[in-house]
Amino acid sequence: MKRRRLTPYFLSLALCLGLGHNPLNAQTPELAALLRQAKQSVAARDVPGAIALYRQAASLAQDNPQIWESLGYLLVYQGQYAEAAGAYERALALDPQNPDFYDGLGFSYSHLGELDRALTAYSGALSLEPQNPKYLQALGVVFLRLGDYDRLTATVAQLLALEPGNVDARILKGSGLVQSGRWREAIAFLQPLQRTRPANLELALLLAKAQAGQGELETAKTTLTPWLKSAPDDFALWLTWGELLEKEKKFTEALESYQTARRWAPQSPEVQLAIGRVYLDLGQTRESIRTLRELTERFPQQAEAFYLLGLAYSRTSQPEPGRRYLQQARELFQKQNNGAGVEKTRELLQKVY
Repeated sequence: MKRRRLTPYFLSLALCLGLGHNPLNAQTPELAALLRQAKQSVAARDVPGAIALYRQAASLAQDNPQIWESLGYLLVYQGQYAEAAGAYERALALDPQNPDFYDGLGFSYSHLGELDRALTAYSGALSLEPQNPKYLQALGVVFLRLGDYDRLTATVAQLLALEPGNVDARILKGSGLVQSGRWREAIAFLQPLQRTRPANLELALLLAKAQAGQGELETAKTTLTPWLKSAPDDFALWLTWGELLEKEKKFTEALESYQTARRWAPQSPEVQLAIGRVYLDLGQTRESIRTLRELTERFPQQAEAFYLLGLAYSRTSQPEPGRRYLQQARELFQKQNNGAGVEKTRELLQKVY
């Protein structure tokens, strides 16, 4: 689920706000110049340049939590989540009473797949602002990814009690129904909601996934077809469209759809995982291994990537490296309480090794 759309406009705004926390008389001329240049770099959409300038600023003012926060924000925008987490950790060490720092830390850990740490971070934000819908929503997303549907349901109930008209809370509920495979219940819940909000792409994507899960692939494609023209730059749309094509065993077309998704979200682990999987479907084992190994290096908590990597090696003339990857997948699935993942990994290990 989308929680936050980072754009240069919002980055500029965030930097302006960040600068506002720092009394001018506490800045050296060199630091003030660096911060001005960083703001100018963001306005020019030169985020890597702004990151370099913020690193310099942080070295000059290591006790300034807002500088570390702004650096973390920029690193998140670049998809450098591990470094972003480090920046937010530094900000929190300096100001542990700022819930936004916990929020940024949770967002970074969530994208790294370190969901237990993300849960701890968002819980920290809620300990400071227990009625804040933004932090409750983020916590709900983590519960969704953990497959903890009881706590997800409780969190959605809290959100709707605070904001009865909260559409994102209803989307979160629909996501839980889809992810847990309750297809009919999901369709019954999402269809009337989508009719009242026909301009909401996220609802359309969820409904299409539920329809596909129910075996109604043509209906699912009909749900999404209008969006291919109206939202051609949405990576989640192309990712879901590729999944529908993959279910139809149209693997070449699915790969094209995933590659389109990657153009709009080059750092997305979900897209890279899908590409690695469809390469395997196409029999392009070497490409699958290359793609999946790169993914596991970037996101070492991606259990499914390790599983697919083990599966890919099992189809080569030298399958032995796959054993280690499958063992790593099993450990990660166990850590994430993913029983189905543990079982399929165990079966493949027994079958091949």
